[in-house]
Formats: sequence, C-alpha cells, structure tokens
Amino acid sequence: MRSFGRRATFAVEVGGLPAFAVEAGATRATNLREVDVWAGGRRLTCHDNTAFVPTLVHHMRSTAELIQQRAIPPSPFPWRSPAEVFRLLNANDSEFRQRFWLLHDWDEILDNVETYAWLDDQLVIACRIQRPIRSEVFVARLDPDECVTTINEAVDFLAD
Repeated sequence: MRSFGRRATFAVEVGGLPAFAVEAGATRATNLREVDVWAGGRRLTCHDNTAFVPTLVHHMRSTAELIQQRAIPPSPFPWRSPAEVFRLLNANDSEFRQRFWLLHDWDEILDNVETYAWLDDQLVIACRIQRPIRSEVFVARLDPDECVTTINEAVDFLAD
C-alpha cells in the first residue's frame, strides 16, 4: 500500500488488486485497484474501495485542477459552522449546492459519502458518510496546495 497525504487532513492510499479479482486469477495488469480516501481523520471509503483506475484517475485530475485554479467558491454562509454550512447546502435542492461539490465524481469509491467544499483561509471539506442509523458531519481543513499535491502524487502512482 502506498500512502499520499496525511490521514488527519486528506490522504489517498493505493493498494493492490481487490480480493475478488485476485481470487478470480487476475494479474496486476487489470485496471482495478483498492483505493482508500481519508478526510479529517476518517476513512471515506468504508463501503467500497474498488476503483476502476482510468475513470478514477480522470476524476482525480479534474479535482486537483479545480483546487489548483482556486475555482472553489468561498463559504456561502461564513458566519455558520462547517457542519451548519453542510446541512444548509444539503437541504438546498437547487443547482446552487452543486457549486460546492467536491469529490462528487469519485463516486465509484465514495458512493455513500456526501462532500461539500469551500475556500476560506484553507480548503474546507465537510463530509458525511451515509449510514442507516447515524450520520455525522465532519470536517477536514488543509492548505489547497497540499491537497493538490496529495491528489497528483496518487494519480501519478496510479497511472504508472
């Protein structure tokens, strides 16, 4: 397993072939890999971490570019806590909330995770893992360039 970034803020961990692929006799040449994503000290890929590498690499590059260009808006409600901002955005069914989606296209491994992000002094990523009983909002804060570096290093490793 190769790790990029810091679990406490944002990390991507790339493993080998998924167990079902190994059992089926797949070789390293397959396009499937286990990929775990961490934000704010929590593993986001707790439901499914099997990634189709070409698709995930494309979406990861797009996310890194978006962050690098600072194309993420500031908090829509700067006087509110990140958890409150998350709840307000999540309750909004209009296209407004889509401006704050981050990691949304990584849904093959984050299909049970909702994330919104905004740029203040730092990149703020508010997340919620959808669970049947209790879903708690948690937050990762990090330097945008650190996030871009983490994603790009993971992409380079995956693309090799």
